[in-house]
Amino acid sequence: MSREDLFKKICNLAGPAITVAKADDGWPGTANVKLTDGSIVRVAIHASLVGSHARKAYELRFQNPGSRKPVEAPAGALPILLGYWEKDNQAIFVATQGASRLGREARFSILFRDSVVKEALANGWAIYTSSNQEQIFAFQPSLLPTYVELLYRGIDSTVISSTSGEIATAAIAAGLLEDETEGGKERARRAVSQVIRNSAFGQAVVTAYQKKCALCGLGAGMVQGAHIYPASAPGSLDKVWNGIALCCNHHTAFDAFKIWIDPNSYAVKFHPDLVALAKSDPIVQRFLDTTFKAMTMPSDAAAKPRAAMLEGRYKYYEERYEWV
Repeated sequence: MSREDLFKKICNLAGPAITVAKADDGWPGTANVKLTDGSIVRVAIHASLVGSHARKAYELRFQNPGSRKPVEAPAGALPILLGYWEKDNQAIFVATQGASRLGREARFSILFRDSVVKEALANGWAIYTSSNQEQIFAFQPSLLPTYVELLYRGIDSTVISSTSGEIATAAIAAGLLEDETEGGKERARRAVSQVIRNSAFGQAVVTAYQKKCALCGLGAGMVQGAHIYPASAPGSLDKVWNGIALCCNHHTAFDAFKIWIDPNSYAVKFHPDLVALAKSDPIVQRFLDTTFKAMTMPSDAAAKPRAAMLEGRYKYYEERYEWV
């Protein structure tokens, strides 16, 4: 199979969200990818077949052509290195970003363990981190647009690693491995893309708060970006001013409606049950004592939580905040 034909086959298997722009010789071929929010992203796919590696029985690889043609990408296109693996009529794409190899003339191989392909067959999505810390993704063909969205949104590698399991869970729950129809694949893609959008939002929020919890100051990589007006609510936006950076404990308490933040003063108030429990539980008391009297603000005023987001939350969950 020529690289041009391989590129076209890859685009066809990925589904209607990806359309060929120019096949060329498949190193690269360019395509337009439609994200779930309607955005169109141009990609330069460098297509290659996955094969075994003689050095180690469990190792697979794909590589650039023998002509040593460099990785390249038209202006504005995301360069992607993509290997095609197939067995018993089951196909898996193995991909990594190509930006680090732009213009590189030397021959190279993308090496990875066969276990990542097996995991992608079983769960729809898997990540392998190579010895040089390069992230290599294996996924069902219909999730290629989702991988493009991940690169397009520039999500940090540590965030990607932490959400890998959530991505696979979302894909399976949406029926990716059971429903072979285009409708089923699209539902799975949307579910997984939502996980990625949430990750991008969380990363932006955490960065705005200098990677520290707004309610206790804890950092150490244990902070998450939480929606104020919930993502499930009508009209909710993934804007930093609709988010707050929280450690795992404060995030849980916030989502459990145990914490109320004043929309005007940003003072913190605890649920009466939590206050009562603290009288007999020193650990709970310590939690209350280490919580700020008022939440801290991000350094950028534009990222400051909008009062309307807090008010909208309290109205949306009106019955859960009757204690206030």
